[in-house]
Amino acid sequence: MKIEPGTTNAIVSPVGFDKTTLFNLLMRLYETENGKILLDGQDIADLKFQSFRKYIAMVPQSGNLFNDTIIGNLKYSDPDAEMWDVIDVCKKCQIHDKIMSMKDGYYSKVGDLGGVLSGGERQRIVIARSLLKKDAQIFLFDEATSALDSATEKQIADELDTMMVGKTVIYCAHRLSSIKNVQRIHVLSDGKVEETGSHEELIAKEDSIYNKMWLDYIQEEQKEKK
Repeated sequence: MKIEPGTTNAIVSPVGFDKTTLFNLLMRLYETENGKILLDGQDIADLKFQSFRKYIAMVPQSGNLFNDTIIGNLKYSDPDAEMWDVIDVCKKCQIHDKIMSMKDGYYSKVGDLGGVLSGGERQRIVIARSLLKKDAQIFLFDEATSALDSATEKQIADELDTMMVGKTVIYCAHRLSSIKNVQRIHVLSDGKVEETGSHEELIAKEDSIYNKMWLDYIQEEQKEKK
């Protein structure tokens, strides 16, 4: 799989392929047993953690937070972030109004693992935290909007389209509607990359894996609406 710098990408697969493992390999939470992962031609196994991770921001599916204040969680990625930058990003992530409705605003405690907040609220704060990482050039989103309703997801997706210009972005997504506009979709199956292309290119192939995934997804969405 080749990811071009400054492009938006998505990794999808039929049920059973652990896409999250790929992100964990990219972050070196696991080390590769075979093959290599190259970043600008350098094997990431040879890079120092501090210099390597400085340029990568990951938004995990879980959306867990530290048992701290909201502002403490948000500024974890950049302790020097100015308050107006924090507020601006939170507005774009559709979480500012919720924060301001809480008794202590940005200084409200979120509890163990962010238990005071809903799953969708935690996800939005984690997304905002990643966007505040000023040196990040690579953004990994692992089902980052799975707990959001479709309307909020679209609003955040529209903001990300603007904010991610020039960045290298990789989404792992189950909700296929959220990755329709990425430049390249990489379809994984049987331990390898089976298909690569844009949404339009892949659904145009009636016998493609992605086309079947898309039709199944549309059917499931229609059932839920009923």
